[in-house]
Amino acid sequence: FKFRRATIAQLVERLEAISKKEKAKISKEELKRIAEASLGGFRDSETLLQQVIEGNISTDSISMLGSRKDISNFIEFLTSCNAAAAIKQINDVLSEGLDLNVWSSELLKYLRDLLLVKANAHNDLVDTTEELMNNLQAQAQALDSNYIVRLLEVFIKAQNLIKSSFIPQLPLEMAVIEICGDDNNSEATGDLPEIPRPKATVQKNDSQPKVHIHIDEPSPPKKAANIDFTKIEQSWNQVLTKVHSLNNSIVALLKSGKAVGVEGDVIILEVFYAFHKERLENPKNRNMIETVLNEVFGQDLSIKCIVSENRPTKSDPREVGELTDYNVTLPAHSENALDIFDGGLPLK
Repeated sequence: FKFRRATIAQLVERLEAISKKEKAKISKEELKRIAEASLGGFRDSETLLQQVIEGNISTDSISMLGSRKDISNFIEFLTSCNAAAAIKQINDVLSEGLDLNVWSSELLKYLRDLLLVKANAHNDLVDTTEELMNNLQAQAQALDSNYIVRLLEVFIKAQNLIKSSFIPQLPLEMAVIEICGDDNNSEATGDLPEIPRPKATVQKNDSQPKVHIHIDEPSPPKKAANIDFTKIEQSWNQVLTKVHSLNNSIVALLKSGKAVGVEGDVIILEVFYAFHKERLENPKNRNMIETVLNEVFGQDLSIKCIVSENRPTKSDPREVGELTDYNVTLPAHSENALDIFDGGLPLK
């Protein structure tokens, strides 16, 4: 059975029925506010309605923490690079006793809706009030699609880390800093490269100006190589042989890519898929490879994987999608299935 969260219309219908039975005078607009604040939960919406009917709170003072209006404000903080306000909002959510995992899920849903509105594909797919739809449309008009996608990528990564983090709000706070950058004194950051910030450009047409936000990605300066790359190329087969004696699957992953350069003490490996990068950079596999590198070249070396933009030609028309741990489906009744993936997958 698949249990889905209630839509705003369903919640309002339920709350209207309760209000009539209780003979409570409450407008449909006020019921919409309650439904919006309840994040799709029947029980939460009924609790809020009870508090309003009993006079404990008013619909104007209903805490909007976790609601779409609150998340809309959060997006405004990000686009204006107001990291302090965004981080405070995250901590306010936590102090109110709300589940950050649930809140971040609502954030991702909102960003998805924003992307759909931007693509003009939101009909029948986005369920919200008229007021919040106006907010979505205004934000979608002001933001570039690539920036919205960037927000989704950063906060998807952050949500995956919430449950395993000793400080639950830390992954979200780090995501805010990654998006907004650091407004502190430049002396505090030393020689670190500048964090990409959204920059707005105005594009005029016959109706009204549209603001598009894009991100400049400055390339960090490359470190001088501490080992001749020619030496790496000449001895690479020796590396593969030693790794093969330790683990057949890891050498297969290494053979699926190639060494393309060196920066400082870091050998750059080019691979074709995120799956290869994830497996090679798994701590257990990385340690094995780097131990072999140290034996072969007589110095401390590490690896860094980059995903190539040039993918191999598809051998079968059924090959689709991005090869990554995140879209691996385990076969049923496979007791040792995780052994294939070094004992773990990023699955909850």
